[in-house]
Amino acid sequence: GGLVTRRAPVINSGERASEQTMTQIATNGLGSRLKKFPCFDFELYVDPSDRTASPIVRHGIYEHHIMPIFKAAVKPSMRVLDIGANIGVYAVAAARLGAKVIAIDASTENCKLIAINAKLNDVSIKILPMAGSDEFGMALFGRTDESNKVIRAFDLTPHTFDLLDAASAAPLDSIVGDWPIDLVKIDIEGREYAALKNAHKLF
Repeated sequence: GGLVTRRAPVINSGERASEQTMTQIATNGLGSRLKKFPCFDFELYVDPSDRTASPIVRHGIYEHHIMPIFKAAVKPSMRVLDIGANIGVYAVAAARLGAKVIAIDASTENCKLIAINAKLNDVSIKILPMAGSDEFGMALFGRTDESNKVIRAFDLTPHTFDLLDAASAAPLDSIVGDWPIDLVKIDIEGREYAALKNAHKLF
């Protein structure tokens, strides 16, 4: 008789640990909490536990005193820059009106939410996971499950290391390059002046 050998897959301990971690993240992470909710005349994926998004969850609206003004200002083919795009409410609204949109947010999770909300609404949005600033550098913000992140001059120490997230920061002129902007929406929790003061191409 002959000898038959079977080639079994080899998984080292690091790969096994990585698979277990990925499974745990997929089960307990933000994606597992996302639900679709109506928001004005479109839909968005939202974490129902996110207090920032509670108006969407409860009433199907978000900043209802601002959105009608914003939508009235957006025209087809207009180039819109959304600074502090959060989960993409304004970016999606503008793209649905035919605008070409760049969405900037320091939170990578928010940027992923913008991406899936753009896909949900069948629109195209250029998404940049970074913070607008007056100089190149690193922006620090508190690690939280809420989509509303606040960038401050945090003291990075071993004690605060796991409490903070970091993002690349860059001047808006370097971000938009030679792409002319027709309309800017900005909401970055008090950092507006720092982001706009050297943004000469926007004005």
